[in-house]
Formats: sequence, C-alpha cells, structure tokens
Amino acid sequence: YNGSATPTEPTITPTPTPVPGSVTEVSGFENGKTYVIVANDGYALTCNDTDASFSNSGSGSQSYVYTGLDGVVFDQNSITADMLWTAQASGSGWNLLDQSGRYLNGIYESNGNGYNGKLAVNSTADVWTISSNKLRSDNASSGSSSEKFLTHGSGSSSNSVNVFTVRSSSSASTITIYEYNGSATPTEPTITPTPTPTPTATPTPTPGDTEIRYIETTTLEAGKDYVIAATNGENTVAAIAYSGSGNSITVETLNVVTGTGAAYVKTENENLVWNRTSDNFFVTGTRYLYPTSSSVTTYTSGRAISYADGKLSFTASSGTYYITFNGSTFGTSSSESSAASIRLFVKTEVESGDPSYLIGDVNFNGTVDASDAILIMRYTLNLITLSDLQLLAGDVNGNGTVDASDAIVIMRKVLGLIA
Repeated sequence: YNGSATPTEPTITPTPTPVPGSVTEVSGFENGKTYVIVANDGYALTCNDTDASFSNSGSGSQSYVYTGLDGVVFDQNSITADMLWTAQASGSGWNLLDQSGRYLNGIYESNGNGYNGKLAVNSTADVWTISSNKLRSDNASSGSSSEKFLTHGSGSSSNSVNVFTVRSSSSASTITIYEYNGSATPTEPTITPTPTPTPTATPTPTPGDTEIRYIETTTLEAGKDYVIAATNGENTVAAIAYSGSGNSITVETLNVVTGTGAAYVKTENENLVWNRTSDNFFVTGTRYLYPTSSSVTTYTSGRAISYADGKLSFTASSGTYYITFNGSTFGTSSSESSAASIRLFVKTEVESGDPSYLIGDVNFNGTVDASDAILIMRYTLNLITLSDLQLLAGDVNGNGTVDASDAIVIMRKVLGLIA
C-alpha cells in the first residue's frame, strides 16, 4: 500500500425512518419545536446529501454551481425523521438542527470563475430568518453581495433537479412551514467505524468516598496547606517542590483540571505541599521555603513571604524581591515587572465525583447543547480524544462508557423530550 491512510469522518446519512405524529401548517418558528420545511413545488427539505446539482451562467464567463441536500415529495401522512428540523432561537433568527444535532448551514463562496451555492448539515451554526415567505441564510448572505435564501432547484416547479441549495431572492423558493406534533425520538445512525479499540471512560467514583484536591484560591490562611505554582501553559502549572535533600528545590509540572467550577490540581508528592504558618512562612516537613536575593532555596528557618496581585514577594537586607519563573527555573528579582504569575491551590477534602463540570457539557462552555453531542459522536468514531474530565462529563447515562447513547440522551434533552 502506497498512500496516506488518514482517518476521515464518515458522512452519516440517517435512514429515513417513519415517525408517529401529525403536522400543522404554521406561520413561523418557535424555540424548541420541530418542523417540516416545504418548498412551493411540494418538496420537503431533508438532511441527506445528494449528488444532484445544476449550474447557470452569469455575466461574461462567470459560472454558478449549486449543490446541497435531497428533497422528498411532501406527504402529510408519511413523515420521516430526516424531514424534521428543530428550531433554536439565535439572536433575531433561528438555528435549525436535524435529529442528529447537526446545523442546517448555507454556504456561498467564490469558485474562481463565479460562485458556488451550497446547503449542508454540519457543526457550523447558521442563523435563518423568514422574509416574505422565504428562508434567508445569514452565513450564505455574508459570503455574497446579495442576500441568499433556501431554494429547491431554481425555485420553479418546472425545474426537475431535486436539490435544496441557496440562491438570490429572485430565484428562491417560497416555503411553507409545518409544525410537527409527535415524538421524534432521535435514532442512532448506522455507522461502521474503522475497527479500532474504543477508549473507555474513567469509571464514575462511588458517591460517599472522599479525595484530596488542591483547589485554586487567591487568599492565604495560616495553618492551611498549599501548592505554589507558576503559570506554565494553557492547562498546566509549574509547582515549587523541595528536592528531598540539601537546600535545593525542584520544579514539578501539574495538570490543572477546569470546568464550570473551581480549577484544581492533584498530587501525592508531599514535598510540594507547603504549610502556611502564622509567621507568614511556608514549610514542608522540616524545610522552609527560603528565597534570597539570588535564588529560591530551602532552609531550616523561615523567611516571611507575602502574596498580592498574583505575585510572591519578600524583604531582604537590600530591599524587596519577587519570585520569578523563566519556564524551567524559579528565581528572584528586585524588579516587580519580572515577577512570575503565581497560582495558589489550597488542600481540600471533597467527595469523590464532586463536580467541577456540568454533566453533558463536554466542551465546557457552560451549557449542554447539540455541540456536545457532536463531540461525543466524533470521539465514538475515534476522530478525537477527550480528557479524563470530558469523559466524566460525557458519561451522561452513568454507565461508565462514553458512546452514541450519551449523545442521544443529550439530543433528547436539547429537543425538550426529556428533562
């Protein structure tokens, strides 16, 4: 084999499954409700890609090519899941999502000799608004000098090309919106992934057990234990640790766990846990943190160290000094502008599983929505990896594994089918 076997995300085409329920013609969308969108030629929009396309010519040698999604002849007595779109309010318009949580997205872009209009379902949100019974795409309109609207074929019933795309207003289809009244339970697409072992999530801790975490704080209290660290990356810190012999210190890198709660670190190394004394000393075991005008060391007696505005400072015979960090070594400087950005983490006993995240919020944006379900499906297909905390957040049904069933639960919540 001579090539590059790069894993790619398969195109998921949900099987058109009949769903129970009825439809009622309405004048517009409402948040959280599900709809069927029908063009004036009687075709209903589906979420399925199609190879059908058409083109036309503009001024000069310009060429316009239109591609997009499949349509089906609308029959009120035969509604399938691939015809259903759920509206989510977004600004003055609506995001429209299929039953797998993908957004309806209009695309209008240059092809070098004209423009391509396309309608797709993907992870990019588009805002749709209704204007004169036409459905306007914000994304497609922003890529053009004129507004773009959802269209079936050329917008004329005489056009035999079955493709929903985006075109200018003069060529756009008028639409009729039908509200769906039923239980459109999302179904898991049939996916045949590359046979690669699927990672399993970290088992959920047993409620009632406790663990030690060092939770980020901005204050110091005498008698409490702290990890003292400098910012050293997006999700890591460099902690000050006693080397275990002599006066020297070492640097240990710790991962910072973040979510919707307080950030924290975990460690079993007692040499980097410093007790704050009433004399404003830091001590681990019998060794005191003892910075000098030239370095950061330890000693058998202490030196008062102050913390303010994210900086550690102390007073020596020659004046005030600040603790610094150059990416690998802690040091000291008399220049405040050279001071390291110090983060303090206080020792705290918490119940195991005490969340610093929201169940279902896999991308940690503070809310549970379709984008979290998409991340889980990408993880299930081995297209991405998730952190330990993301795996805990993604195990929505609590079975110890993150898989498509968790994505389905999230989508049922997004669609208002479950609490």
